[in-house]
Amino acid sequence: MRRRTTSLVWVNGMLTMDGAAPVQQGTQAPDRVLVGIMTMFFATLALDISVPAVVLSLMAVMRWLVLAEFRLVQPEGRTA
Repeated sequence: MRRRTTSLVWVNGMLTMDGAAPVQQGTQAPDRVLVGIMTMFFATLALDISVPAVVLSLMAVMRWLVLAEFRLVQPEGRTA
């Protein structure tokens, strides 16, 4: 008895087995899910950079406000 081997061939971007009808690999749904996951990842990456920058800027401004000496009233002293 002879054992039959099968071969896989790519035809126009589709997988075919032993001359059978082409079977499409993948659908649009997984591709769209993958694009959504990548979009969320890179949006989160941008937030990882911008949120700490905003927080550090606010901290610097608040420190400047606390340490700044505002002289709203003219200092008393000799006049000309």
